[in-house]
This record gives sequence, structure tokens and C-alpha cells, in this order.
Amino acid sequence: MISKNQLKRRLSLIKFKLKKALGKDEKIFIIGRNKTGTTSLKEVFENLGYSIGNQATAELFIDDYEKKDFSRILTYCDSAEVFQDAPFSWPETYKHIFKKYPNAKYILLERESSEAWYNSLTRFHRKIIKNGEPINAIDLKNFGYRRKGFLWQAAQVVYGVNEKTIYNKGLYINNYEAYNREVKEFFMNNKNFLSIVLSNTNTVEQLATFLNKPMSDIKIPHSNKSQ
Repeated sequence: MISKNQLKRRLSLIKFKLKKALGKDEKIFIIGRNKTGTTSLKEVFENLGYSIGNQATAELFIDDYEKKDFSRILTYCDSAEVFQDAPFSWPETYKHIFKKYPNAKYILLERESSEAWYNSLTRFHRKIIKNGEPINAIDLKNFGYRRKGFLWQAAQVVYGVNEKTIYNKGLYINNYEAYNREVKEFFMNNKNFLSIVLSNTNTVEQLATFLNKPMSDIKIPHSNKSQ
């Protein structure tokens, strides 16, 4: 017997295939950095009936991203309607996607502050890797998320760190702020771009207007919270 969530995903996929056949499928890219609420926003779109890209598949495009080869990533974008987290949260991806999907919707998620984002990221990594204890480059190299060394490779590719600068607060925060600034400049005055902080009181209204949905349909959970 299939679960309620499995049934929901199957129905979303069927709906997506029908919309695609009619040329009416949508593309929505959540391009905020990891630990800005991307999982929570993904659930908003799941509840709205959108087909969601397979995150496990997408994250393993890291080798392509490192080689600056976006061909498979762009082909993968044909597989669903909504995409989030890596590689969509990495600095160069949105530029290439925009060339293929200039009419798609792009959502930049931010945290309440840069420090809040950094603290959430480091707490989450400590929690999943060493039960909350401090971690270093060796821990990242040995950790088997997706595949052994994935998190270390991502740290190098996205943040430009080495063994001595891993989790350097200033380096990470500067990287995060530069990314958000560059995204906003890239999409300046684009009506298909939205920048939001999920915890803000007006976020539901912003999303409803942006997606042309009733506010009552926008249900924001708080998923994947780091303790």
C-alpha cells in the first residue's frame, strides 16, 4: 500500500506530464543557499501540486559543475517543475538556467541575517556528521552523504576553502552575501524574480502574489530545522 506522500508525488508527476504535453508546464527555481529554508519552500510547492526535482540526483552533478559543464544540469531541468538546493544554490547555475528558461520564476531565499545563516549551516553539519561536536576537513572528506567526500568537494567548489579555512566565519559570510548581492543584481527589475525571508510576516502574501495563488493555499512548514 502506498503512502499519502507517495500518492501525492505520483499525482504531481502525472499532472506535470499532462501540462508538459500541452506546453503548459511551469519552471520554478529556488536559488537561495542551503539552510535558508529551501526544504520548507519545497514543501509549499509539493502541497500546491507541483512536480519536484529529485534532489539526490541533482546534487551528484557536482563534478559537472566543477568542470563548468552545465549540459546535464540543463537537461535535468526538463524532468520536473520545481528545483531547489544544490546545484541550484551554487553561484553559477542560475545564470545558465536563465539562458534556457528566461520566463521561469526564480526565488532567492535569505535568512534573517548572514550570521543566522552561518550558524544554521555549521550547526546542521555538526549535527549530521558528529552529533553536534566540532568538525574539520577530515570529517567532511570521510563523511558519506551522497558519496564519500561530497561535502568536502562542495565546500571547496562553492566556498573556495582549504583544510585551514574550513568553516571560517568571515569567508563563508562574505561568500553568502556576495552571492545574494549578485543574484539580486542579475535579476534586477525582473518581474519573475522574488527575494524573501521565510520568517517574515508578509512572506505568505508575497508568495501568493508572485505565484498568483490564494493566500490560503500557501502553507509554510519549518522543515529540516537545525537544533
